[in-house]
Amino acid sequence: MKRIRSSVCLLLTVVMMLSLSITAFAAGDVTVNGEAVKSGDTVTYAYYLSGVKDPLEGAGAYITYDNTALEYVDGSIGFDVLSNAMYNMEPGKIYYSAIDVINGFDVSEEKMMVTLSFKVLDGAKGDLLIEHKYDEIFTLVNEEVDLKEDEYTGRAETTVNTYTENDAPFKGVDANRLEEYEKSSETDFDNMMLGTDKEELVASAAATSEKTDITASDGSSSESTAETSSGTLSSESAENKGSSSTIVVIIVIVFIVLLVGAVVFAILSGKKSK
Repeated sequence: MKRIRSSVCLLLTVVMMLSLSITAFAAGDVTVNGEAVKSGDTVTYAYYLSGVKDPLEGAGAYITYDNTALEYVDGSIGFDVLSNAMYNMEPGKIYYSAIDVINGFDVSEEKMMVTLSFKVLDGAKGDLLIEHKYDEIFTLVNEEVDLKEDEYTGRAETTVNTYTENDAPFKGVDANRLEEYEKSSETDFDNMMLGTDKEELVASAAATSEKTDITASDGSSSESTAETSSGTLSSESAENKGSSSTIVVIIVIVFIVLLVGAVVFAILSGKKSK
């Protein structure tokens, strides 16, 4: 009987241990870069760089992750020292790059290069990794050769449920919206050069053009002017014609009077001769 009880107790102990293990597994024993997470959690990844002796002229890097278990949080990417960074995204990989051929980027002391966040998806399992790798990294002093790994120090930091809003100094430019960004920059430059709002100038010019078109299409002002001019010309022509006619009549009358006088003089002269 004691043996039976002992066996039952042992069996119950084994069952309880198995149940705890199954429960832990079912709860989702998932880690991201060693940090325990569960479905719905937000994981923020930040990569830091330091120890670069000379100013960094340019860098091109990418971040890899398991897109079946992690989903990039839209708008979460940000940059610190890289003031003109551009980025491009594809499933499971995010590229970014920046270059400054004049001043370079000072990373002699530790600076945050990039930060971004991911949401843990349902069904995520196992030990997930978010990794940062360089395609190229070079300085102003030697732009022909990439830095070796012992010439800089990189450090990654992963935190869970710390993301609220992207407060990084620079948001970067999405390469897919580069054309839109260039147009915006061009407009800003034009406004700066003109000392005013280019859009207001365009609107003002359009309004002036529209007003001119309306006046031209109406034609009332032009027609009135034309009619007035025509009337003036007609009056002047009539006056000129009247003056000319009067002169002609006078000349004719004078001619007739002279002619009559000559005839009368001739007749009288003939009578005296007889």
